[in-house]
Amino acid sequence: MKGILTEAKPFGMVYGAIFAQELEGNRSFLSIARDDRELTDDEMNQMNANLTKWAAMMGTRVALSAGELEVLLALRDGLGQRDIALLLSIAESTVKQRAISACAKLEAKTRAQAVGIAVKRNYI
Repeated sequence: MKGILTEAKPFGMVYGAIFAQELEGNRSFLSIARDDRELTDDEMNQMNANLTKWAAMMGTRVALSAGELEVLLALRDGLGQRDIALLLSIAESTVKQRAISACAKLEAKTRAQAVGIAVKRNYI
């Protein structure tokens, strides 16, 4: 975003503002430029509120079940499927199904990737 207002100047856009939001590890930016006047405080507050709303809509938290979160936590801690089953007092097939479901919801190709995504998004 550095230098964007400088790049807008040749197009007559000499007044403006840049807004940034970070939500669950995702960054969103909004830049606004005008040619006639500075933005008012009310206009900037409204733009910041809009960005916050839009970022929240885009960064909707994935709805992982408690069981899926338990399995992801155990995987993060390095446990294998059999150990997770013993720890949680569930069948190995249930561990497998919860891991598959978590991968699908997180759009991960592997269990390791699912754990990484869950950690990055502060789910676990």
